[in-house]
Amino acid sequence: MGTDARTASHANLSGADIASMTYKVKTGNLVTEVKTAYSPGIPVSLEELGTSRTAIVDVLLRHVHLEGLSSLESCSKALRLSIPIVENIFRQFRQQRLIDVKGSVGEDYRFELTHAGREQAAQRFGISRYVGPAPVSLREYFAATKAQAANVELDPILFT
Repeated sequence: MGTDARTASHANLSGADIASMTYKVKTGNLVTEVKTAYSPGIPVSLEELGTSRTAIVDVLLRHVHLEGLSSLESCSKALRLSIPIVENIFRQFRQQRLIDVKGSVGEDYRFELTHAGREQAAQRFGISRYVGPAPVSLREYFAATKAQAANVELDPILFT
């Protein structure tokens, strides 16, 4: 099976389908099972993310504190979260008066923490200093490690 035939046969599948797909490639007399690269779907809600809202809020609060003047896009890129998830928490921060909007560019906002936001971020830094990509759920972590695990089949004839 050539690359073109394999690609064409998978053209109507979603990323999630391809993430768990295996296929066999024949090279001469050797048949090798190949897994596609693990590529999970992109969550667009906290429910789909499967991680506690508090964990995401805390890491976002710490990120904005360190960044100073921030934006939805920069938060999305730094935390590896979709814009809808970042916007959801952004609205919460606005309601709680934790951020002050300084302006907008297109559909993106420029904002920074208020005094109350900086105080809350300082409290969160007392609990954890982690700032970086958002944590994933254990379910997703296990799925990712399982999907990427080597599937080695040994031929007993080779050991005789």
